Amino acid sequence: MRSVACCMTSSAAESSKSLLQPRPTALPPALVFLFMLVAGQKAKTTGASVNLFKTAVVCVGFVAADGGKISAETPPTAVSADSVKLPESTNSIGMKFKLIPAGTFSMGESEVAHEVTLTKPFKMGVHEVTQTQYERLMGVNPSHFKGADNPVHRVSWNDAVEFCRKLSELPSEKAAGNVYRLPTEAEWEYACRAGTNTKYSFGDDASDLEQYAWYDENSGKETHAVGGKLPNAWGLYGLHAQ
Repeated sequence: MRSVACCMTSSAAESSKSLLQPRPTALPPALVFLFMLVAGQKAKTTGASVNLFKTAVVCVGFVAADGGKISAETPPTAVSADSVKLPESTNSIGMKFKLIPAGTFSMGESEVAHEVTLTKPFKMGVHEVTQTQYERLMGVNPSHFKGADNPVHRVSWNDAVEFCRKLSELPSEKAAGNVYRLPTEAEWEYACRAGTNTKYSFGDDASDLEQYAWYDENSGKETHAVGGKLPNAWGLYGLHAQ
């Protein structure tokens, strides 16, 4: 079973999509927008390959929070999962996004780790794409485990791309200049790490994972409503597992 994620980008910021584009095969390993991870899949560490359907929005504009202490051009960093308040917005169908700042991070693990710089900020979906959101645009719900607020799953890469296209074509989204797409691997891992350098985005202790993710041992081998576990330090949910 697969889950899907999509991103939203400002139409004026198309040039920011050049780094590590999603692969047009099965869902890219690092999709972070609003869809779910396969129920029963083992939980992953921060740098692991997972299939999540989330959305991200790349923005040209500068947005500040907390009186300008955090901006899209000044990435907050942390060695542990200290919560950081990032600007949040909601689109025309109720999908929530966090403004992820530009910045540099170490992508991958061990011998394959390498430094990657994201030069422009982007908006990432706070949750996986829900079945209600998917069905509203696509007219179908292919999910095995049904639930209006559960993440949609059993979708192909092409299905995810089509969802993003249809969302981008909504009059309200066009008027706002929003263009949705799947996040790149670099964007996904950067958002998942949330400024940390620990094994998981919440730290190194795997015993804390149950507070942040549904996985094989605690999910009952089915999906659950999005947002039911704790978010990472940047306010994003479901990045280690559904």
